[in-house]
Amino acid sequence: KEKGVFIVFGRELFVPGLNINLGANMNDFKENRIYCFTNFEYEIEEKFMILAEYDNVNYFPEARLNAGLRLNVSENIGIDVAGRDIASSDRKAERIVKISYTGKF
Repeated sequence: KEKGVFIVFGRELFVPGLNINLGANMNDFKENRIYCFTNFEYEIEEKFMILAEYDNVNYFPEARLNAGLRLNVSENIGIDVAGRDIASSDRKAERIVKISYTGKF
């Protein structure tokens, strides 16, 4: 959607490598709707992570459960394989493959 504003609070909890985040975002300034989300990332090894997210928490008809795996090929390159909206019975789930590069300049 359009550009917006979001805020996230996160912390490593319970076991080493398990990061839990809570957040809120707004991208429609005409309706002033705020969406909330929670996610977790669990780093099994330095190169492999399990990801899960539940978004649109405060507006249940549009809530989505997303899950995936991340493989960090190198310090700068990661590959994600994920599913978006995997628990919905009336909407079609999306499959995602993402290759990302993170660098500094």
